[in-house]
Amino acid sequence: MKEQMAHKIHLLLIDDNPSDRMLERRLIEKEVPNVEITEVRNHEELNAHLDAVDYDIVVTDYQLMWSNGLEVLRMIKMKNPEKPVIMVTGTGSEEIAVEAMKSGLNDYIIKNSRHIKKLPLSIKAAISHSKVMQCAIETEARLEYILGSLNIGVFKTDVDGKVWSANEQFYRMIGGDGDNSGVNIFERFRLDDGAPLPKDWVCFQSPNGHVIMTESGGTRRWFRMRVSHVGADEKGSVHGLLEEITEERELERKMTYALGKIEENIRQFSSLSDRLRNPLSVISSLMQGMEERKARMAMAEMDRINEVLSSLDKSWIETHRLLKEWKEKER
Repeated sequence: MKEQMAHKIHLLLIDDNPSDRMLERRLIEKEVPNVEITEVRNHEELNAHLDAVDYDIVVTDYQLMWSNGLEVLRMIKMKNPEKPVIMVTGTGSEEIAVEAMKSGLNDYIIKNSRHIKKLPLSIKAAISHSKVMQCAIETEARLEYILGSLNIGVFKTDVDGKVWSANEQFYRMIGGDGDNSGVNIFERFRLDDGAPLPKDWVCFQSPNGHVIMTESGGTRRWFRMRVSHVGADEKGSVHGLLEEITEERELERKMTYALGKIEENIRQFSSLSDRLRNPLSVISSLMQGMEERKARMAMAEMDRINEVLSSLDKSWIETHRLLKEWKEKER
């Protein structure tokens, strides 16, 4: 048996007319698989079941001796707003149906031989819709958790940059409190070189987005912004992600400074190496007239110096290679 068929559907059937309850129960059990029906006949039973029973859907009559379907609907939505509710009635009107739909009713069915047959199909549709909505809510919650743990701001603006909605991380990044409805992306941020943001959004639509920055109190902060779903008219919307990269930028600045110092040291070493090599050739020629023992000692010292110079040459070449690779990666 398939997984979705194995799940029991717990249904509350609220109707104080025994004949109507029997008819509705027969229709539901015939057409809706794996349904478990709990009948509710009065106000006391309704209160007890709403507090104690874990139900999936409610079918209620509109005209009850102790209340009406609208009041029942409001009670259910107050306790469990996500639970689907279907109303059946023999005396309802279009005004009642409209009011009920505004209050969260899923469907409204007339109690006659022609329309009551639609009840099982309406129940299946409401259950299916409820599952989809629940899945969407859970997915959104998981996504919000993931984005929150990654410290990524999520925002939605109009095409002119005015923020319509955003998550907590976004407002925390820009220094707002979540109620800052006047935030405008184009006014708050500038490009990395200080130029205004281009208002066509094109540079922000690439996979890597684009670096922007903001400055407050003499402190600069850098961000990477990516956007999608840019509307084609003045009523369009822009959906975007904002990630702070201030620490990365600061690290990059320090690395650039350090590499500059390395290059300077390499140039100084190259000059020192040349100065060391020239005196060694002079010393070598002078030593030809020295006695043999002193000559051997001096030559041994020269060999050691040459080994050091050779090792420094290799280190210099390797440093140049690594520096070249790093610069190519940064392009």
